[in-house]
Amino acid sequence: MNEEIHNRDRRLFLVRLGMPAPNREMNDAFNRELEREREYYEREVYDTSMKAIDDGNGVLYFLDAPCGTDKTFFMSEVLATVRARSNIAVAVA
Repeated sequence: MNEEIHNRDRRLFLVRLGMPAPNREMNDAFNRELEREREYYEREVYDTSMKAIDDGNGVLYFLDAPCGTDKTFFMSEVLATVRARSNIAVAVA
């Protein structure tokens, strides 16, 4: 209820300033597209990492990304897969 009132007030404020009100549907569609793109690149990095491990190459990776991009989840997935194969995997922060 309070969020609805807050959002209504924000939209009215923007209209008074001559700015368009946000389009939630367009924003949601944009977010879905970003999510698909991110998943594609995550998969590419995961597959490349696993191929290097499968080929028997000693590999050292540095993962650098902004907050909220699922780095912890991704690294947990990679580490669990490597360890499940009885290989050694060490994460250092």
